[in-house]
Amino acid sequence: QSNAYIYGFETAIHFHPQNMQFLHLQSSYTYTLGKKSNNEYLPYIPANKIDNDIIISKNKISNKIHDPFIKISNSNVMKQNKTAPNETYTPQYSIFNTEIGATFNTKNINTTISLSLNNLFDKKYIDHLSTLKETEFYNPGRNIILSLKIKIN
Repeated sequence: QSNAYIYGFETAIHFHPQNMQFLHLQSSYTYTLGKKSNNEYLPYIPANKIDNDIIISKNKISNKIHDPFIKISNSNVMKQNKTAPNETYTPQYSIFNTEIGATFNTKNINTTISLSLNNLFDKKYIDHLSTLKETEFYNPGRNIILSLKIKIN
């Protein structure tokens, strides 16, 4: 054991153009650095990352359909070469996702349905924090998620 220091920050911006209230542009950046007092890097420190989202949404289409949306997102993960002595370097990668959904209202039931397509371009990557990294076990490839949420009033 030894003394260690962890530094970091996260910053984000969420922008709604005045003349296009249906459009949401979001972007965030996260940075983390961990070092021991002897100047060695700490293990399992996440890579720096930039996340971007474009969301098109509307409050209401009809009395029965609310909050429809389409979302396109991108995660740009930087290379992690500030590694601990027994840790390996992780190259940079970018992942793209899409999602579409809406809420449907009836008398006492609100049902939210969404369909997501994650890792749209089937990128082969291993996250730096993966405990399976040493076995070269990749993170999930392209996958489809159907989500159904039912709220009974």
